[in-house]
This record gives sequence, structure tokens and C-alpha cells, in this order.
Amino acid sequence: MTLEDAFNRWRDGEFSDDEVSGFTGLTPRALRDLAKWGAIETAGGEKGRGKRRAWKRTAICKAAMTAAFHKAGLSLPMAARIAFYQWNIQNNNSNDPMLRFPKWDELDNP
Repeated sequence: MTLEDAFNRWRDGEFSDDEVSGFTGLTPRALRDLAKWGAIETAGGEKGRGKRRAWKRTAICKAAMTAAFHKAGLSLPMAARIAFYQWNIQNNNSNDPMLRFPKWDELDNP
């Protein structure tokens, strides 16, 4: 995979449960629980136990925030609540550089 392919996959791609679990440190079961509670949303794929889901960047970022709060000692449901509300505060959401990725051609020097 080239650097451009990796960049475009992160910007536009969908990731599996195992990949997101590796990114965030949460188990696939914890990710399923977060999706069931409505704290994060899957981007597509099949729903249900044993089915393959797909995750977009926003869900990965919320899951990473949840994992950080959980590692700090909060329960998973409380960590998910704080991450969900913190993420949805307009000031933080609109200024997050992770959401404003340019296209590959718009970069000066990749």
C-alpha cells in the first residue's frame, strides 16, 4: 500500500471491528456495546452478532475518546456518555483537524 492509498483509506475508508479494536484498544465486544447504546455508529456492513460492520473516522475518534476515559477509570457507559457529548459540542467538532482532511491532490508535500 502506498502512502497515498493509506492516506485516502484513512480519509474515506471504512474499517473492520478488528482494525478499530487495534486503533482504540477497546475489545470488539466493547465496540458492539457502544454501537448498541448509540454512542458510536457503524458506517455500513451487516448488523447483528457475528456479522461484519464497518466504521468511519468519526466513530473511531469517538471510540478512542471513550477508551481514554475508560482507561482513566470511568465505567464504559460513563466514558461513552462523556465522549459522545464532548464530541457533539459544536466548537470541538467543527475545529477538529482529524475531520478536515484535504484530498491527496490538495496537499503541498505529502
